[in-house]
Amino acid sequence: MGVRIKEELCTGCGICIDECPHDVFVTSEVTGKAEVAYPAECHNCYYAFFCARACPVEGAIETDSAIAYKVWWSL
Repeated sequence: MGVRIKEELCTGCGICIDECPHDVFVTSEVTGKAEVAYPAECHNCYYAFFCARACPVEGAIETDSAIAYKVWWSL
């Protein structure tokens, strides 16, 4: 999975789009909120899912715990 945006929690602030070094997110033309455009790139995330930590709404970005665990312990 990598990351998933919970649309019901996303405010459309765009912080995840601005902060993701892999450009995984785009703004949906339909909702105006962030969506994951390139989920495969999350498997190469060496930034410990900074997108989820930068998001002002707790739980709006869900990360794959197995990948997160691997990344956190490799830092």
